[in-house]
Amino acid sequence: MPDYTIPNLKNACLILKELSRLDQSRSIAEIADMLELPRTTALRILYTLEQEGFVKKQGKNFSLGATLIALGSRALSRFSIREMASSHLRTITEYTNETSQLVTLTADKALILDVFASPHPLSAHSKPGTLADVHCSASGKAILAFASAETQKDVLHGLTLNKRTEKTITTRKGLISELKKVFDQGYAIDEEEYHEGVRCLAAPVLDSAGVTTYALGITASCKRFTKNKIEEYADVVMRQAKALSETLGA
Repeated sequence: MPDYTIPNLKNACLILKELSRLDQSRSIAEIADMLELPRTTALRILYTLEQEGFVKKQGKNFSLGATLIALGSRALSRFSIREMASSHLRTITEYTNETSQLVTLTADKALILDVFASPHPLSAHSKPGTLADVHCSASGKAILAFASAETQKDVLHGLTLNKRTEKTITTRKGLISELKKVFDQGYAIDEEEYHEGVRCLAAPVLDSAGVTTYALGITASCKRFTKNKIEEYADVVMRQAKALSETLGA
């Protein structure tokens, strides 16, 4: 099959990807050295990208330009959050063999947007569209713990802490303490707080404004999802939540 690749167009793409990875602007020489390009090639590409608004020049250094913001926003608008999250849910389920779900916050409830079912014939999960209490669901706690102080205050105000099991947190003081713990460790656990015999784990997803809008999580029987698997599964879920956050522009 013939190779229709345009070398310098490919190099331009590599430069944009490299600049997106870096946390500060770089000079032509630094960019050329990082990508092992001739400096004259890097110079010509960068100046062309600058003319089109894909990069901006600050002194001798270059960084990503404003044109990419508009392009990124238009690209994101063509995809629904369920489409963007599907591969991450699949990865979580394929690794853990447990049901994974995408959840968002609506008023004072956790709304399940999508579910990737476990291959086990007997598995614990809810259908998309299900509303869950935030104070005793892993996803609800994950979103609430990383939400803005204003959102957290609004949700907690007047929240009814229904007792679903003997392990459900039913005091405001206890819930606030739990949310601090979730924030510190980066993920939330539902230790049979919603259903007896069911353990859940979830991590927050941030959008382009840095706001925690969603959570990715897993739901499983305590017999399979034992306590000694929490750290391993937390790492998997947090990595996928971070990847989805980056896709959303966080």
